Amino acid sequence: MTSQISLIDRCCLRQTRHPCEQCRRRDVRQAPLDLKPEEWNAAIALNLTSVFLCSQAAARIMMDLGGGRIINVSSVAGIRMSPGFVHYGAAKAGVINLTKSLASCGVRTIST
Repeated sequence: MTSQISLIDRCCLRQTRHPCEQCRRRDVRQAPLDLKPEEWNAAIALNLTSVFLCSQAAARIMMDLGGGRIINVSSVAGIRMSPGFVHYGAAKAGVINLTKSLASCGVRTIST
């Protein structure tokens, strides 16, 4: 079990460590019409793709072990409009839907 947890930790750290550090260093507010594709892609990678990859890795291991829970942290921005954060809100809405979709596959999930 320890090696499986270590695998998940390595996967999640590899996907999120560097982009998170960059995200904290600058203001990410953008008007939707001013948002560049690379800014959109970076926000989706940081806030949605990384959650997907970590959840997928964890779910596979949990299914092999007979169960477990995945807790994904989203944001109120995923259910309400957030001016200047269209990319962030879209990603967080994706996290909410991803978590519900995993639950429909038999993985016990919680999205906060």
